[in-house]
Amino acid sequence: VYKRQVSTQSTWGKQIQMEEINPGSKDVIQHYSSVANAEVNTEFSKKIASSFGYSEEELAQIPPEANMGLGCGNSVSYARPYLKKGSKLLDLGCGAGMDLYLASPLVGDEGKACGVDLSKDMIEKGKKICEKYGYKNVEFHYSSIEKMPFDDGTFDVVISNCVLNLVPDKIAAFEEIYRILKPGGNFIVSDILLKKDLPNDLSQNVTSVVSCIGKAIREDLYREGLEIAGFSQIEIVDEKRDLMTYFQGSDCNDGGFCGVKNLETAGNCNFKEELKVIQKYNVNDYGMACMIKATK
Repeated sequence: VYKRQVSTQSTWGKQIQMEEINPGSKDVIQHYSSVANAEVNTEFSKKIASSFGYSEEELAQIPPEANMGLGCGNSVSYARPYLKKGSKLLDLGCGAGMDLYLASPLVGDEGKACGVDLSKDMIEKGKKICEKYGYKNVEFHYSSIEKMPFDDGTFDVVISNCVLNLVPDKIAAFEEIYRILKPGGNFIVSDILLKKDLPNDLSQNVTSVVSCIGKAIREDLYREGLEIAGFSQIEIVDEKRDLMTYFQGSDCNDGGFCGVKNLETAGNCNFKEELKVIQKYNVNDYGMACMIKATK
């Protein structure tokens, strides 16, 4: 357990002093590894993706096994104006590569669409999909976001889809993203931010955490964290998505966020007690799916 050395004079510093941060993220890694190995409910996964900004045309481009009902936006759609043949793109928490396969034709054979993830199972699944469908410009790297295996100024664009909320040390992540971007490079992500602080039973709930709500932070802290890292031209836009869409599945294997509408018919679910807590709330009252853009 450790704390970032940030000035307590800032709002962010005060927040960090209040919280102990566990860098292990074991529950998160275990959950998403189990998602990688589960059978994909393609219809529910499509419903999630459509609800958070993917068009039918885009979904048709993605290998169906790569769409696991994860994500809270479509960062590739926002990154399109900044991508050209030869661009180098990095996807943080890439999973099995859903967004990398959308980016692949945009950067072309002379470019690279790279991803990092802390789940070895996701990485292996992504590599198998690449081989199966013949993607030559897509790469996967097993790595944390706080410390990545890339040289300074490697990437033109960094994207992410509903992952940075899961990172324990967000300032370290923002600083590392800033380091690996080229000067003038763009950080363009979809993420969950908080409108207000969560009740304790939501913030300490493992299912709430893996569903990208429990460790999300407020908009003012997110903005300040990016500023501390050195970013400028910061834009944060609430996309007005319905976060309760995650919790409309019929079984725990429906979608990667373990969201079950009816616990009585959920079948074999290890998180029924945790889900009972979440179902007391409308998470839209606390969280929002946002597009965040910033420039180095």
